[in-house]
Amino acid sequence: MAEPNESRRRRICRFLGLAKPRTRLGRVLRWIEAIVIGLGVIYLLALAFPEPLFQNRLQIDGIELHSTAEIPAESADLLRRTRDRVRRSELYRDDLQFDIFICNSDWLFTVLAPRGRDGFGACFPVTDNIFLASVDLRSNVSRAYRQHLSDRPFVAVAAHEITHVLLRKHVGFWGEQAAPTWLKEGYCEMIAGQPSFPPPMGDYLLARGRRGGAASFVYFMYLRMVEYLIEVEGRSIRDLLADPPAREEVLAKVQAWSLQRLQHCAR
Repeated sequence: MAEPNESRRRRICRFLGLAKPRTRLGRVLRWIEAIVIGLGVIYLLALAFPEPLFQNRLQIDGIELHSTAEIPAESADLLRRTRDRVRRSELYRDDLQFDIFICNSDWLFTVLAPRGRDGFGACFPVTDNIFLASVDLRSNVSRAYRQHLSDRPFVAVAAHEITHVLLRKHVGFWGEQAAPTWLKEGYCEMIAGQPSFPPPMGDYLLARGRRGGAASFVYFMYLRMVEYLIEVEGRSIRDLLADPPAREEVLAKVQAWSLQRLQHCAR
């Protein structure tokens, strides 16, 4: 009777990966597996608790700024302006605190925000930690690691990423993931203001039916889509999140609206 029980235990151990390797190759593979798992755990901890990588910090008005470089005195005003900007959102909550980490390093930003590699910043959805690529706080300039349209005001970039946090707090993690990209990013752009793509050129392209291209233009397109729904049709972001309209339907309206804007400016 003991033998079947022993065999059952061995099968369970093998299934759980707990069985002791019997060959040298098996032991080497087990060591490699342990190293990979260990590195994965360290990486997740760095994403969740990146504070040790950023030696400088400043907390103003509920926003804590972390940076690998020295934080100048001008930063306090930038954080207050950022908070004022996100207060424009109907999803704003005064009790929320935000952490912004300025990498100022291509490799560090790539490690902490791999999906936002070419952008100005990214927000880690589990902890809501905000990572920015590179920032000159003295001149209020945020920079992306790309060649074209790579500068944007820090206040606008920080407000954009904080608005992502507001969206998640409103609809939850899965609700935010399920929401259309154009709606999420367009609303964040609307609250942030000061898009990286030149508005006159963006309206010109939209009026002529442009639907895609560089990321900076696509985000401008999303901005105009949400602006139209909220400012022209009088919709609220809460209603739009609950019942998002069809993307192509909104784009058709935005094309006509952009043409009207251009004609108005030409008068």
